[in-house]
Amino acid sequence: MKHVELRRVAPSQDVGAVVLYATAPEQSVVGWFDVDGIEVAAPSTLWRRFGRCTSLSRREFDEYFDGCSKGVAIKVGTVHELPQRLSLRDLGDLVPPQGFVYLGDDALEVLRDSHAGRGELERSLDAAAAPYPVLGVAG
Repeated sequence: MKHVELRRVAPSQDVGAVVLYATAPEQSVVGWFDVDGIEVAAPSTLWRRFGRCTSLSRREFDEYFDGCSKGVAIKVGTVHELPQRLSLRDLGDLVPPQGFVYLGDDALEVLRDSHAGRGELERSLDAAAAPYPVLGVAG
């Protein structure tokens, strides 16, 4: 399991939780994680600090950040799996994200309803800073 989500661009808004979208073939929202912090730094610094915490080789890391003077490491906190997968359509006709898609209150209500009776989602999402991004992740 990786401990950081690497991005070339930082979220444009403060976030406290990240909703996870699994790409093809699953193509569904599978859960979320609490954000333990976000670091923006030179790619070489990110590699020194987090290289062992990623699922990338040094070559893959360098290729991903090629041309970037800064990169982003979103620290993965507690990971929560949804008991039932949700489609993007369930959350309001969203398209698969290429970066961050910020969810509104209606989508968050669907997430809460899909996890009814599970207080951890309610506590986690309520404690997190809205809005919440959806990230595309390897399927």
